[in-house]
Parts: sequence; C-alpha cells; structure tokens
Amino acid sequence: MISRNQPSKLSIGLCALVLFMAHSASATEPFTEEAQLRGIDYVTNFDHQFGHGLAFADLDGDGDPDLVTLGRADGLVGIFENDGLGHFTDRSRGSGIPLVMHSSGVIAGDYDRDGDLDLYISCGVDVLTDPPAATINFLLRNEGNFVFTDVSSEACVGDDGPGYGCAWADYDNDGWLDLYVSNRFMENRLYHNLGNGTFEEVAEALGVDRGDDPTFQSSFFDFDLDGDADLYVANDKADCTLYRNHFFENVDGTFIEITNESGTEGCVWSMCIAIGDFDGNGLSDMYVTNIAQGNALMMNHQDGLFTREAVQAGVASYAVGWGSVFFDYDNDGHLDLYVCNVVANNRLYRHEGAWPAEDVSEALGVSLGGDSYTVATADIDDDGDVDLIIQNSDEPLRLYVNQENGRRSWVKFDVLGQGPARYAIGAIVKVRTAGTWRMREVIAGSNFMAQNELPLHFGLGDAKGVDEIRITWPGGDARTLHDLATNRFWTLYPIDKLGDGDGDGDKDIDDFFVFAGCFETPLEPGCEMMDFCGNGEVAADDFEGFLEVYQGELLDCNNNGILDLEEILLDADLDQNRNGNLDSCDCVADFDGSGIVGPADLAILLGSWGPCEGCPTDFNGDGIVDAADLAQLLGAWGECE
Repeated sequence: MISRNQPSKLSIGLCALVLFMAHSASATEPFTEEAQLRGIDYVTNFDHQFGHGLAFADLDGDGDPDLVTLGRADGLVGIFENDGLGHFTDRSRGSGIPLVMHSSGVIAGDYDRDGDLDLYISCGVDVLTDPPAATINFLLRNEGNFVFTDVSSEACVGDDGPGYGCAWADYDNDGWLDLYVSNRFMENRLYHNLGNGTFEEVAEALGVDRGDDPTFQSSFFDFDLDGDADLYVANDKADCTLYRNHFFENVDGTFIEITNESGTEGCVWSMCIAIGDFDGNGLSDMYVTNIAQGNALMMNHQDGLFTREAVQAGVASYAVGWGSVFFDYDNDGHLDLYVCNVVANNRLYRHEGAWPAEDVSEALGVSLGGDSYTVATADIDDDGDVDLIIQNSDEPLRLYVNQENGRRSWVKFDVLGQGPARYAIGAIVKVRTAGTWRMREVIAGSNFMAQNELPLHFGLGDAKGVDEIRITWPGGDARTLHDLATNRFWTLYPIDKLGDGDGDGDKDIDDFFVFAGCFETPLEPGCEMMDFCGNGEVAADDFEGFLEVYQGELLDCNNNGILDLEEILLDADLDQNRNGNLDSCDCVADFDGSGIVGPADLAILLGSWGPCEGCPTDFNGDGIVDAADLAQLLGAWGECE
C-alpha cells in the first residue's frame, strides 16, 4: 500500500517529465560546427607555440561581421566576406595583404577616420629557429572592396616585435584612435595617432613601455567609468617574482600605475584578458587565464578595488588556459564565459545570475579538445544570438553556430562615433529592462590576440521592450533613450549626427525626406537618427529638433505662415516631384507666366524693390523685396519644372 505522504513512482515520473519538458522548451540546443559548410576553409599552422589571431570586423561596412584569420602555413591572411546570413566568401587572394609568416594577433580599427576598419597584425617568433626569428608587425589600410595597403612604414608603426595581443583606443580623447602593441621580451609600444596618417611612439614617455615584461595581451577599457581608456597589461610568467601584470589608470591622457592598490597584479602566468560585467554591477570585470594553478577572475567594485573570485564563481578551470571571452550565449541577461585550453578540453561556463557557474561545454557541443588558443564572437547570421569561432593549432578553424534561435529576447547596438569618427571604440552602453541594468563596452583588442565584433549584444531574457538606454561616448558626452523594441539591431547616434539620414555629414533636403518617411510610424532601424527626443518615436517635437539642424533654406513660399517643409511633412501630395518645394510654388518666380524665369521676371522683381507688403516678389514674406528674394529668383532661373 502506498502511503498518503509518499509519492507514487507514477507521480514522480510525471513530475520528472514535466520538468524535462519545461527545461527542453527553454534550453538552448547545442551549437553546430559549420565552418566549411558556411565557406570558411582555413587551417592554421603550428609554427610557434602561441596560436594565431582571429577578428570579426565589418570590413565592407554593410552591417554584418566579416572574418580575418591568421596562421596558414603559406602565410596567407584569411579574409572572408559575410553575405549577411552567415555564409562567407573567401576574398583572401585578392586582398593585397602580403604573406605573413609567424603571425600572432589581429585587431581592427579606423585609424584614419575614413569610415572603414583598418587592420593591425602583430607577428611573433618562430621558436624552431636558433635564434628565434622575428618579423615586423604591420598596419593595413582598408581601401574598400576587401583590398588593403601596407602603410606600416609611412605610418611609423612598423614595430619589430615580437608582437602578440594588441589594442586600439583613443587614450587622449582627441578623436583619433591610438595603438598599443604588446611585445614579448621587448618594450611595449604606445603609438599616439597624430591625425595625419602617422603615429608617434610615447610608451616610455607615459610610463607604459614595461621594459622586458613578456606581454601576451593588453587591453583598453574604462574600469572607473570616467570617460577615458584605462590600460591593463597581462604578462607571461607573471607570478609576482620577476614579472607581474600591470594596471594603468588614465588621468587626462596620462597613465598612473595602480596595480597594487587595485589588487590586479594577478600573480598568474597570464595569456588573455577577457572583459565583461560578469556580476551585473555595471562595472567591467577581468578574466585572466593561467597555467594549471587556476585562472583569475578579477571582480571590479565601486571603490576601484578588484577581488579574486574565480573559485567562488566556479570558473578557475585548473587547466592551461589561453583565449577566453565573456558573452551571453543563451540570451538570459547574464554573461557566460568560454575558455580555450591546451591539453584539456575547452569549457563553456553558464552563468544564470548566481554562482557557481556550470560547465555546459559538453552538453552544448563546444568542449573542443586539442590545443585551442584563440576565440572570437559575433552574431554572424543576424539571428540575435552570439556565435563562436575557435582556432586550434594544425587544425581547421571551427565555427560554432549558436542555436538559441530567439527563445529569449535580445537587442544589438551599433554605436556611432562622434564627429568624423564612424566607430565609437570606448563607448559604454547601459540597458534597463524591468528594473534590471546591463552594461557593455565597445572594445577593440582583448581575449587573446583576437577581436570580437564591435556592435554590442545584450540578452534580455523574457523582456518585451527596452525601457531605457544610456550611452556614454569617450570624453563623457552622453544620451539617454527610451522605449525601443527588442529583437532589433539598432544604431545609436551621438547628438552631432542626429538628422543626418543618409550619413553624408549634411542635414539637407535629402535628410528631410528620410525624416518624412519615419514620421509618425513605429520606430524601426533606419530611423534612429530622427528620434531627437530619444523616446522611441519620430513625432512633431522631433521635427522641431530637425529644423534646428537643417542646413537648407526654410521657406514659406505661399506666405501662409506655415513653413513649406511642414506642409509637405503633413501632406506629401503637396510636393509630388519631391524637390522640397510646394508644387504650387515651383514657378512662383515666373511673374509673367511665360513658363520661364528670365529677364522679364527679374525686371518685375527689381521694379518692386524695397518695402512691399504682400507683393508676390517678396518670397520670404518679410515685407521687403531685397537681396534674399533676388537670390531665390536667380536660383529658379530657367525653365520652370
């Protein structure tokens, strides 16, 4: 007999089935490895013991992440064009990039502010030669259409290495990207961008050269949210005997070492720096890989102090770790952590908001064995979840496609830079949904010799909308937006770019028609620059903002007290030829009705010169026929439309 207080085997089974079905309905399916299926056929070569770099970067500016890969035996740099759906075309052989032997890291940034991403490639050493053979790091200028030019010499950044993980940032907030180069067993270099296509080396002058520290990776990020780029330098053999890691606070474009007081010395044999807000307190934390004594998770606190909490978080790993990356693979709103290892299998730690995190790499099909060194992330197929690419020595690249597939909400942001800058490297975005804040930073150069795509991805769990977005650009300028839809890829505009619908730098009649197309419709990507008020819609108050930046002439050709643009905005049929003028006024300067604005009309205007209330020759309705009216007549000269 079954006791009333004892559940039956049937009820236990039913409960288990219900729990399993509930879990299955919300759990993410395993990643699928699809590199060759999607056009990525690239095998790296074991020419030295430290792997080769990877970067996801939108090289052609079409809004999707392309791929740069290093390390083939013949030195060919892999350039793969993304079609927007996550399928790639090999553009390597026509890229103009020279063959690169002993390549190490790669990072992407627009150093010349021409609107496309340039590449910096570092080169290590061939440890099989005696003495080890070094090569030159170099800068590749993007010429468009996946063609690059080596400008290392003319730009004065032909660093002699041996280089590894490097980083871009505008450390002095002058609007130009600067470059930090990590050189193992040589001085590190900080190249200050002079804005004329050249750089000057300032590492020693600013105290960040670090002598003969064996640096593997350096990264810029704003740890204290004061609007400038701080610098962390991770060193091999940094066991705090001969070497240690170093942390430099940026103070008005100079650097002060704060390693001791911040608790970031590490005392580990450091390979990588993964950066992300792992505990959700709005500050960037660091994960630094190590040999088998355990990786270091450095948690950032409001007082500028970092504490070591890898054991508590369950992510110490205790393997020989190399590249790692924070990303929210399941869109639940909490950053997860992927770790590359040699000898041991790789690990994916799922973080669900409470510690310890759980290693789910085997269940999700990403527990790659062998010698894994580098990893980078991007949403390659624009489906709202983040995918992984991983480099193993002497093996083809693996592209792990995420199968989260919209089970939870998400949002992505492309942050535009201020002024002439297209990319806002160093910008910080905070997102609030249902009282919960999440933070991401645009970083160029982290993990280990790698770069993730620059657009920022947020998993949002079950949120139905984004309540608030706060964007802070390097230097401290900020905007606050409200009420954006989830499951969208939004562009975030600084104030100086609002109203520029076609991105040409002007706010003219072409931009007015973009505004008109966005007016009083649900806000969708492509209209963000017209939301002057930042309230998730384009309405009458935004039109007032547009008129303030409009660079064309504001006319009231029919003298009815309403601007022509406003009349056209409310009734597009009033301007059927879309020239920005009321059709009824297109021939307003044809005073004699000849169909041509010519000398006879000029004579009529000159005959009414001076005070002339209500005259048809007074185009702007100010009661005076003067030079302004003459200019409008001359502008209409010729045959009427």
